Amino acid sequence: MEAAELASSAHGCEALTDLIKVLRDKNGCPWDRKQDPDTIKRYVLEEAYEVAEAVDNGSPAMVCEELGDLIFQVVFLSCLYEEKGAFSIEDVIRGIIEKMVRRHPHVFGDKKVRDADEVKANWHKIKLAEKGSADPGSLLDSIPHNLPALMRAHRITERAGRAGFNFPDLSGIFIEIDGAISQLKDLAQKHDPQETSREFGNFLFKIVVLGRMLGMHAEEALDQALQRFIDQFQAIAPHGT
Repeated sequence: MEAAELASSAHGCEALTDLIKVLRDKNGCPWDRKQDPDTIKRYVLEEAYEVAEAVDNGSPAMVCEELGDLIFQVVFLSCLYEEKGAFSIEDVIRGIIEKMVRRHPHVFGDKKVRDADEVKANWHKIKLAEKGSADPGSLLDSIPHNLPALMRAHRITERAGRAGFNFPDLSGIFIEIDGAISQLKDLAQKHDPQETSREFGNFLFKIVVLGRMLGMHAEEALDQALQRFIDQFQAIAPHGT
């Protein structure tokens, strides 16, 4: 399918856009009329997490419902910017289609690739060219600051590694983690909250690096551990606690 044909999918949002315009009209809903980008961005984040939870629960019906809620917030946010004359949902969809076409030259062009790893490498080369900078610092600054810390740490180490930062090997990171634990033990006796917090942060960062080396995402691994703890707690906790 050609890129021009893909772009026609933007018309599928017209009914939802029209609905939101009715809600935002002077005779519409007071709550919807009161919303602005700062309030809606929070709902976008909340709905995105609910989609992720629905996926984890393995219920297609729940995923479908939560995706609808997320899409509503995304289109709502776009409508707010359209009211300001900034852009429309059609611009958003057209922009992402054009980006995906550019970043898949092996599908929409003559580029040849061997495997998924080469696709990923090409993706980041194209992204750098689009941004007009190969400065490693800019690569890290572009990672959203409001991501959960473990997720942000994973992305930072991933991008730093691609930029050529020399992380320790597996045995080296274990040595660094052992050293960090020893430091924390010493600091626990000194009652220095500021320094202890700093070293504890360094320890967590090294754990994230270790997870990436093992092919794991610290955020997901911790989330699974939390669920196991919840299950264990509920199994032993008295009812009504």
